[in-house]
Amino acid sequence: DALRTAKQDHRRCERCWRQTGLSAHQDVYTEKKTEVNCMIKEARTLHYKTLICENQADPR
Repeated sequence: DALRTAKQDHRRCERCWRQTGLSAHQDVYTEKKTEVNCMIKEARTLHYKTLICENQADPR
């Protein structure tokens, strides 16, 4: 849920920046983009760690 709302906020900031073209809006958009990318990376890492831990006994 947190990732979904962060993505929505990121897209909202991007639309605002593209409509206005202001550098302040671009800075906010860049910060949100970095935040979302970090959250995605952490979620992906957690998913694969969990998958590996659950299947340690299975050599496949």
